[in-house]
Amino acid sequence: MGQVIEFPGGPAFERRWIESRIEKSLDRADPEIVDCVKKGVGRILSVYSRLPTVNMTVTTPKGLNEATTRAFALEICGNYKAALDSFLKQMLVDLCVAEANLCKCRFQRK
Repeated sequence: MGQVIEFPGGPAFERRWIESRIEKSLDRADPEIVDCVKKGVGRILSVYSRLPTVNMTVTTPKGLNEATTRAFALEICGNYKAALDSFLKQMLVDLCVAEANLCKCRFQRK
């Protein structure tokens, strides 16, 4: 049977995707490492998994009608959000991998 793909995505899907990748990397790890990583990754994802709401003022050229101005602003905001989403996803993965490595180091010393 094929893999089930959830649609639409969003923060919950991305969170499960990151958690599943981390869990696969911990397949044979000690339970205390797994617990440490799950707690750390959960904390990271709870704090950083959403882009903050940003209010901004955009000055448009004079003479544009309201519909054009609105479309212009929506396009700018949409493009900016898409770029930030990509950056945020990679940052979350990097933070979670760093957390996993930190937990592994912490418990290997014991």
